[in-house]
Amino acid sequence: ALMNIPLFQHENVVDLLKSSQAKLGVHHYERTSALRMLLLISDTFHLKLLKHLSESQYPISLILDATTDARGKHYVIVYFRSIEGDKSDGEIKQYRPILYFYKLLEFGIEENSQAYLNILESALTDEMEKTYNLERTIKTNLVAMGSDGASDKKRKNNGLIVKLNEFVGRNI
Repeated sequence: ALMNIPLFQHENVVDLLKSSQAKLGVHHYERTSALRMLLLISDTFHLKLLKHLSESQYPISLILDATTDARGKHYVIVYFRSIEGDKSDGEIKQYRPILYFYKLLEFGIEENSQAYLNILESALTDEMEKTYNLERTIKTNLVAMGSDGASDKKRKNNGLIVKLNEFVGRNI
């Protein structure tokens, strides 16, 4: 996964590793096992991200963009941007911006500001069920939103930015 090798190439990777006499153990030969391990690692890192964001007191910005696949399904990719302090000897020496991939969310048929807000609220509610109060963190720490400038996100009267302002209870 780190090398962006698709799972359909798993058998070739296993053959290459066997030819170099790598010790693969017993679980690494099947693509389905590799997929299960990949999903477990992904879920673990996602939970760590949620925990980190819910404990963070730094400002957060939301970055999102939408796309439609060949089948006509709409998706929105969501990132969080924040800052982090680099620690040295227990003290923060320098702050740096960091971008976190949050989720790829699937829309229904509608692609408008209310649909964006509904899908974001739904995702945040699902995360709350994992015991991290991400909704509270967003309402407290969200300071900005970035997008491609499409009208459904930036419209002054009923764009996503207006809906997010209502969601957090202040202007972002």
